[in-house]
Amino acid sequence: MRAAVHVRHRSDRGKWGVHWRESKDGKRVKAARFFESEKEANDFAAEKRRELADGHTLTGWSEQWLKDHEPRRGDPDPDLRRSTFRGYSIAIRTHLQPRWGHLPLKDFTPQEVCAFYRYMQDEAKLSAKTAATYALPVKQMLDLAMAKNLIPSNPMKDGRTMFNAAYRVRGRSRRPKERAPFDVETAKKLLTVGRLRFPRDFDMIAVQMLSGIRIGEVVVLQPEDDKGDHLCIMRGLSDEGEIYNTKSGRGRVAPMNPALRAVLDRQHARWEADCKKFGKPPAPWLFYTYELERPGVASDRPSGNYIGKRNLIRNFNLVMKELGIEGPDWLTNHSLRHMFITELLSEGVEAHVVKSIAGHSDLSTTLKYAERRRTPAGTTDQFAGNFAGLVN
Repeated sequence: MRAAVHVRHRSDRGKWGVHWRESKDGKRVKAARFFESEKEANDFAAEKRRELADGHTLTGWSEQWLKDHEPRRGDPDPDLRRSTFRGYSIAIRTHLQPRWGHLPLKDFTPQEVCAFYRYMQDEAKLSAKTAATYALPVKQMLDLAMAKNLIPSNPMKDGRTMFNAAYRVRGRSRRPKERAPFDVETAKKLLTVGRLRFPRDFDMIAVQMLSGIRIGEVVVLQPEDDKGDHLCIMRGLSDEGEIYNTKSGRGRVAPMNPALRAVLDRQHARWEADCKKFGKPPAPWLFYTYELERPGVASDRPSGNYIGKRNLIRNFNLVMKELGIEGPDWLTNHSLRHMFITELLSEGVEAHVVKSIAGHSDLSTTLKYAERRRTPAGTTDQFAGNFAGLVN
């Protein structure tokens, strides 16, 4: 984002120039003034920035900020991932602009910030965690406005303190409820019924459950990722259908266990049978879809595509509902990963080993699951043994 007003030294003239753009006859035109000293130029630039800031509304500035941070296709290093940008757009366009978008930047005071937090909590019915997340892009765009001298200070500089204050007014807890993983017995019941209803999909969910990898990493597993004694996790699938190099940006290894080996061997047999039947690999993916013979009825011919995350999550939720174990809104497919990590620590696997298996970038993330550690030593085989009879 280019500065609205900037100062340059004109060596050819020996003067300091202040350059900006302004509206004239309905058009944006360049304007400039020159001064003998740098101090005079900077003083004039500061005054001009304050003058121009009066014309910047929250809507105008936030739209400009979103435009400059929108990920471009093919950009190897975007400022924001597409899923993050989508969340930021919702925060700004759905929650901020309709009520506060008309305000000039300088009128968005700390009192208005508290009102913004209370609105997200009272009327939008957002959780504490979501409200705090939605405040991030607003703080970032105001930080930039302050850096450009459009506002003297950021009213959200101490946003967390104001956020807690807004919650104390209503007497609510300042911390969102802690998430808990599935317990093993519930997971076993889910896997037993799910494999009867959706055998292929719940083989994938079994892989997720027995290795602790993310659902976006399961769907883009390739046959060569199975190295016999471990799985190489090299890629993931975003919500937008884009394949990326895992969440942490680094590949990792998921150890093998007998139950996981049984599920993978069964899928390898399907893959090789289809390869032999049609004379070519059915897909680059280990788990893949089949062409439709007619709406709702699949043929025996592979389509070459991976199985979508949404399809897996939909069938997972259907089985959850049938079993009456929907639970609170935080008990989701991703909770299977939480269960895997928690149970490994509970069995005594060292935290730094679990960190490597889970792909956490920081050990503190892994230690959040360490409360139930009991024994001094353990392996993934002990956890997988709970499911050995269900996946064969």
